[in-house]
Formats: sequence, structure tokens, C-alpha cells
Amino acid sequence: MVRFHHLGIAAALVDALQAGIAPFMQAWLVYITPNSGKVDRDNMNVALKAARPLMAAFARTHLLYNPLVSDAQRAQMGFGPKPKPVPGWSTPPILWVEIAIRQIKFRFKGSESARQGKAAGAKHLEIRFKYSADRPLDVNDYTSMETATRSPLVITCTEEQRRTRIWFWARWATATEKGLWSEMYPVYFM
Repeated sequence: MVRFHHLGIAAALVDALQAGIAPFMQAWLVYITPNSGKVDRDNMNVALKAARPLMAAFARTHLLYNPLVSDAQRAQMGFGPKPKPVPGWSTPPILWVEIAIRQIKFRFKGSESARQGKAAGAKHLEIRFKYSADRPLDVNDYTSMETATRSPLVITCTEEQRRTRIWFWARWATATEKGLWSEMYPVYFM
């Protein structure tokens, strides 16, 4: 049994909370055992619906505004400000490639977006690439760069460059900052 007497919470209140959530805890243990099925999941969900208001009321009454509970303890319990979402431009772009004769279409989107196009807050997509049979070791070894604000970005090769490999990296850029590089990819021109 968990005791909260050092936080000024009476043992009877804690016991009442534990008695109220015991059906959920029992249903949860049954649900997580191997070969549990729909009935076990449904029983667990019904018990959770009954336990959730009890847990929320206890937290509001005895934990959130209790001066004996430190901010660090509240954060450890999962209370406190939600972390700010990472801006879409700071994560690597999601890329996929379509290959045609003498042409590559780079389609892209941000990790937070369901549709193709720029990530939230990005000014453009920056793609660095190099025609090479061998993998370039560093992004500075890439000899060409293109930017795109709309998907797809189309790169066309010359007749001499056909049947060669192009290596590329991509990242988002804002007016003042650059995001993380994607993985390094090889693509073959047809």
C-alpha cells in the first residue's frame, strides 16, 4: 500500500482511492496476460472509465495544489506544463522518390503534416546531391544543391548522366536556421 502521510493526505483517503481503482488494476492484470481477448479488453475499459474520475478528483484535491508536493514531484507524476511541440522544420524531412527516364521527382513532407509540402515553419526544402558511384563521406562533398517550396522537386539529368547514381541529403531551412539532415540516399537515373 502506498502511503501519502508525508504529504498531509490522510490514510483513509488513500485507502478509499485504492479501493476505488482496485477493479481497474485487477482487470488490467488480466488484460496484459498472454492470450487475453476482447472480453478482457472490454472489462478493462469499463473499469478504467469508473476509475478515471476517482483518480482525477484525488489528484485535483490532494496533489496538484498541495504545498507539500514539489514541482519536481508533480512533474514526476505527470502533472505540469506539456512540452512544447518541436517545430516541423527542425526534424528531418520525410522523402520518397519517383524515377522516370532522365528525371527524379523528390516528394516531401514534414513529420507533423499529412500532406506533401513544406514542414510547419520551414521556408524551403534544401537538397544537396552528387553524381557518384561511391558514397560521399560528408555533406560538404556534395557538389549540387536545389531548394524547393512545393512538392515534388524535379531534377533532370543529361544524356551522359543517365544510368548513374545520385546521392542526396535533404533538410528544412527557415530564414535564419537549418533543420536536421535526412538519411543519405542513393538513386539511379534511368
